[in-house]
Amino acid sequence: MSVSKVIENTILSLKTQIGNMSNGKPKYKTYSYSNIDVKATDQALYTVADALTSLFSADIAKIIRQDLSNLSS
Repeated sequence: MSVSKVIENTILSLKTQIGNMSNGKPKYKTYSYSNIDVKATDQALYTVADALTSLFSADIAKIIRQDLSNLSS
């Protein structure tokens, strides 16, 4: 049986470090943008995320791409 995967939605998330917790570990906040075109390339998403970084006062710790897929046979 062959299984096919269809990407249904893409989410771009920017994880920022907003400080430190009392134990010294970093404290993060994530900003997510959904309904991204599933055909968007990784380079295009990185370029957009890089442009958005100037809008944040905190440093960007991670740029995350999440593809939500449907599996069917």
